[in-house]
Amino acid sequence: MPCVLDELAHVVDVTAALLRVANATPAATSADFRDAALAPESDRVRAAVLDRLPAPAEFVDAEALSGLAAALAISRLRPGLTALIGAHVLDAWAGHRFIDFFRDGRPRVQVGDPLPVIAFPSATLPPPAQKAVLRALGQPTSRPGNLTPLDDRTPRLRLAPPEVARFRIGLRWAEPHLDPVAPAWRFAAAVTNRVVEDEFCWQRYHHGGRPLFYEVAPRDVAAQRARLHDAIDEAVRRQATVLVLPELCATQALADELTTSGRLAPLPLVALGSFHEATAPATPGRNRCRVLARGVELITHDKFSDFHLEDAGDAPGEPAVRRHEHLIADDATAGFDLLISAANAVVVLICKDALDARVAALVQELAPTVVLVPAMSPKTRPFETLAERLADVPQAFTLVAAVTDEHAAIFGRPGSRRPDAPPVTKRTCSEPKVFVFDLGGGEVD
Repeated sequence: MPCVLDELAHVVDVTAALLRVANATPAATSADFRDAALAPESDRVRAAVLDRLPAPAEFVDAEALSGLAAALAISRLRPGLTALIGAHVLDAWAGHRFIDFFRDGRPRVQVGDPLPVIAFPSATLPPPAQKAVLRALGQPTSRPGNLTPLDDRTPRLRLAPPEVARFRIGLRWAEPHLDPVAPAWRFAAAVTNRVVEDEFCWQRYHHGGRPLFYEVAPRDVAAQRARLHDAIDEAVRRQATVLVLPELCATQALADELTTSGRLAPLPLVALGSFHEATAPATPGRNRCRVLARGVELITHDKFSDFHLEDAGDAPGEPAVRRHEHLIADDATAGFDLLISAANAVVVLICKDALDARVAALVQELAPTVVLVPAMSPKTRPFETLAERLADVPQAFTLVAAVTDEHAAIFGRPGSRRPDAPPVTKRTCSEPKVFVFDLGGGEVD
């Protein structure tokens, strides 16, 4: 097998090689996986594979690989199903060691690369805490394994889907900064502003005949600094675990101040809104969100979706123009990172990033635990749809904080306490406010 090096192979490489065989004939593998008449033969193959495996380990030696190959070769099943059975047996045998393979991370995932699937509730929590998490959530929104059979993956590993060829997906190892979702977790969405036109200013200009805008910033920087401080202090006072602030609620200077001030240190996870980075006049820049854990900066996410608005003409009486956000276009960086640890997986997107149906589908395939979205959008229904979708499969938490006339705080979770408390909670407000939700979607004072 090509995954063998110096007579050893990592168990993730072996499992991924088997999944590639299974995925080479997807229709046949799926049909055989569903065929109950093949269950006795499938069980025989599972037993034969387990009989050839030694004690669970991160690496498989040549002798164990030969035994695995021999056990799979005895089967009368088609190769796709045989390989899938082998992959599932390896997951059950040593899947708890899979996560170690990803500690080095990688800047760009290629189609077919192995990707970790982090279990929820986290396997790192003791069983009593796992049960407490599920009790706090209430009735689960779904049982994903019953909806879509695992005929192209295992419970703890999958192959990168074709969509990663369109967007850059990076893996960032974030241990020990990402805690598992625990019963005491609280999710805070800080609504710092309500009216874009009254509270923000921006530059309008043309470049090469194209109408553009950039340098969106609060009109009153001093007042905005006070609002940001108040919002963060309120989240700390109410013992928030996660805090999200809206898109473009800060300037680069304000974000620098907050990052270095120590004010964020008590918060386990923060998506610090976003800002337009400082650039030369009429040149493209980046819309950036800093992601921090207890004051430690983990990543900076750059918005990669080109937002546009219908804006007034350049002079009185001229027709409206479609004015685009002047962002740097770079296919090498257009995408997002999956922050991973043994206990958690986190994705951060900025506003329109999350509105692209292809991005939403890809996020769902990557199976994160938490998705955070700073936003500034006149419409919020697409965020609600995303939260509903992720609550069902892969059973993720979604938190949105937006500057908008509609729902300014959106919280989705994979459970519901009762029929009148749906999985997605939506809140509006007429002035700045911090909404804090517990696992069940209830507001925390």
